[in-house]
Order: sequence, then structure tokens, then C-alpha cells
Amino acid sequence: KGYHGHLCGSCNASASYALTKPFHCQLCGGSPAVVIGLLVVAGVMLLVLIKALCYFTLRENARGGSADPGDQLQATAILKPFVLYLQYILIVGSLNIDWPAPFAYPMHALSALFSSASGGTLSIGCVLSSTEKLPAATKQTVFYLVMPFVMMFALLLLECIIHAWIIRSKPGRSSLQQLPLPGNQAARGIRFGDRLFSNAIVVLFFFLPSLARTTFSLFACVRVDSPGHGVSGAAIGKFWLSDMSQQCYGGYHKPWALALGVPMV
Repeated sequence: KGYHGHLCGSCNASASYALTKPFHCQLCGGSPAVVIGLLVVAGVMLLVLIKALCYFTLRENARGGSADPGDQLQATAILKPFVLYLQYILIVGSLNIDWPAPFAYPMHALSALFSSASGGTLSIGCVLSSTEKLPAATKQTVFYLVMPFVMMFALLLLECIIHAWIIRSKPGRSSLQQLPLPGNQAARGIRFGDRLFSNAIVVLFFFLPSLARTTFSLFACVRVDSPGHGVSGAAIGKFWLSDMSQQCYGGYHKPWALALGVPMV
């Protein structure tokens, strides 16, 4: 139920099923409005986590990479390995393996948190519809490639709001001077542009596995049948894993793979 097409690799959107990973269709939970609301909540939670890592990274950079004598461990020394661990769990969870419930539930929860970076528990495919010019598989790929830039813009907007609020609350002092850094001289040495650059690096750190997986998925194909086996001509050749109704490098797949995949690689 919910599967159709070559090798049962496509999802039945009319029955509210969406592709979360190759050959794995999942029933969409609720209406598109509910899914969008959950995606927004997950995006905000991810933004808070990214902002926290940006803040601690900036603070420790201003200290010259050295912790205070009383500090036992820097915050980034915990956050960075923790985020890296979460990314490894997401990669393992994206494999086509039927995990036991004690492993599957935590992976689903983690996938929901990172739903703006990769499909999983909450799939953007649940709110996308195919059109003649832009199929749902292409829209989903573009969504995951654009999300790092959207998150970067959200961080930029948040930085500007914080900067303006601190200046208004305490005229004559910049937001950099309000950071709990060891000494105003170090704080003044960090320009607003440096903060934005630090944010960009952290966003890239969060989204690099998702960008790599989405980019290479543009070239991921699987052979269905070979000529001369008495099969239907529509099932001969290789088909794109993200849309098993589309032959690889044929139809709309070729321009999108070349226009998006090659520059991203």
C-alpha cells in the first residue's frame, strides 16, 4: 500500500504517501498545514541549536581559543562532537534497514529535528505536488539544497535584530561589547562581518552532510531491466532513485542534474 511504479520505488501521493528515502514511502501525518507547522517548529529548534553553537564559537574565538583558568571544558568542545554524532546517526538512519523499535524511535525523533535538512519522519514531499514543469522530486531536491541559505538568512536577520535591540537599549555601545567576553578589547576586535562569517561556517558544519547527500542523490540511478529480456520498453534502462518514473539523464532529470548537481559537486 502506498507503493507503485518500477520496482515499487514510487509513492502514491494521492493516498498521502511521500518518499523519505529510496524505496521507502511513509504515510504523511495530518494535513499539509500540520506538516508545514511541524517543519517550522523543527526549523526554529534547529535554528536555536545553530545560534547557540555560533555564540559559543564566537566567544571562544574572542578569547583566543584559551579557556578561563576555572573552566573545565569549553562549550564548543561538547557541542561540536555532539552535532557530529547526531549527523552520523542521521546518516545511519537513512539506510534502508528495518531497525528495531528501541533504535527506530530515537532515530525518528532526531530525523524530525533535522527535517529541514533531510527527509525522514517529516518529509517535505507531503506538501509538494508534481507539475508538468517541476515534478515533486525536483522540488524536494531544490528545497534541501536551498535550506542552508534560508537558515543563514534567518541567522543574519536574528543578528541584526539583536544588534539593533542592544544599541537601542544601551545607546553608544555595540552588541559586540555586550558579549560576555574576557575584556572589551577582545570584543571590539570582533567585527559584525566576522560574526556573520562565523555563522556561515557553523551553518555549513550543520548542513554539509545533507548537502552532500542531496547533491549526490541527483546522480543516483538504479537499473530496472536490460534490453532483450522480453520486458516492456518503459522499464528498460536506469531510473532516478528519487523518481522511479523518470529515466536517468532523460526528460527533466538531465537538465536538473547538470544545472544543480555539477556546480554543487
